[in-house]
Amino acid sequence: MQNSWLQNKKIVIIGGTTGIGLSAARSFITHGANVVAIGRNQQSVQAASSILKTGVVETGGASVE
Repeated sequence: MQNSWLQNKKIVIIGGTTGIGLSAARSFITHGANVVAIGRNQQSVQAASSILKTGVVETGGASVE
């Protein structure tokens, strides 16, 4: 999406690796923001990073877009 007021803004989301935080991060990225998502452990941060880069959520062998 172009010409968004979020374009090139920097956003930090504490708890951004699951649930509402992850959804917010995805939305902000869609609108052109640069997002830092902070989580409790490295594994959750890596999983969220993968989801945000690809847009695909892995759920026990099935993928959901």
